[in-house]
Amino acid sequence: MSYLQGSHVVSSWSQKSRSAKLADTLARIHSISVGEPEIGYLLDADQVSTYFWDWDGHQEPLESHPDGPAVEDAIRSLKQSAPPVSHGLVHTDLWMGNVLWDRNEISGVIDWETAAYGDPAIDVAYSRMDMCMVGLFEAADCFLKSYEAATGSHVENLELWELVAAAGLLPDPARWLSYWQEIGDTWSTPESTRSNLRRFVTDALHRAKL
Repeated sequence: MSYLQGSHVVSSWSQKSRSAKLADTLARIHSISVGEPEIGYLLDADQVSTYFWDWDGHQEPLESHPDGPAVEDAIRSLKQSAPPVSHGLVHTDLWMGNVLWDRNEISGVIDWETAAYGDPAIDVAYSRMDMCMVGLFEAADCFLKSYEAATGSHVENLELWELVAAAGLLPDPARWLSYWQEIGDTWSTPESTRSNLRRFVTDALHRAKL
C-alpha cells in the first residue's frame, strides 16, 4: 500500500457507481492473457479457494454450523455438475481490504500472494460475499450485473463458488469482523455478520435449486 495512493472504502461500496467500477476492473484483470509459463507458477485457484476442506474427509467447521451440512452437500453436488469454463488469472482474495480508491477511482488492487489460475467466477463470488457480509446486498447485485455486462457473458458456477466462499467463514463469520472494522466498518456486529451470511447462503442455495 505504501507504493500506491488511495485508501480503503467500505460504506461507499453501496453506491452503484463504485460497484460498477470494481466490476470493470475485475473484468480487465480476468481478460489478461495467461499462457503456459504463467500457469506454471500460478497457484491452483480451486485448491486455494477450498483450503478449509479436505474433500475426502469431514470438516468440523462446517458440521458445527446449522447451515454447514447443507452447504457441504451443495458444494459436492454443484462440483459434480459444474459445466466447464475457460480458466484465467484469479486473485482469489478480492475483498474490500484489497482494493484502494483515490477519490472516486480505483487506484490499485493489492495482495496478490495467492494469485492463481482457475475459474474467474471465484473472484466474482468472493467479492459478492464480502459486500453482503457488511449488508451491501444491493451493491453485490449491481456488481454482478456490471461484471456480466463488461464481459458480455453470464457467470457460470456462481452459486458453487459463493457457497465455497461462505464455507470458508464457518463456523462463525464474526471472527472476521475485526478485518472489516480495521478498514472503516463502524456498523457491523457479530449478530449482523452471522445473519448476513445465512441470508447469503440461503440465496445461493435457492438459486442453485438445492
